[in-house]
Amino acid sequence: MMLYSPNDKVQLDYNTAHYPTGLIKYLKTEKDRIDAGFYSIRTWEMKLYDKKYK
Repeated sequence: MMLYSPNDKVQLDYNTAHYPTGLIKYLKTEKDRIDAGFYSIRTWEMKLYDKKYK
């Protein structure tokens, strides 16, 4: 997954129309943590999967 991130600030509205809307909405709620470097995008699918099927 590629995201535009000038000056270490991820731009979730730039060239992301091809990603699932739910993913972008969720990443927007986590934007501060992503920008601070305290976030692993790899865990998003696992957490979503756990919530959906438990």
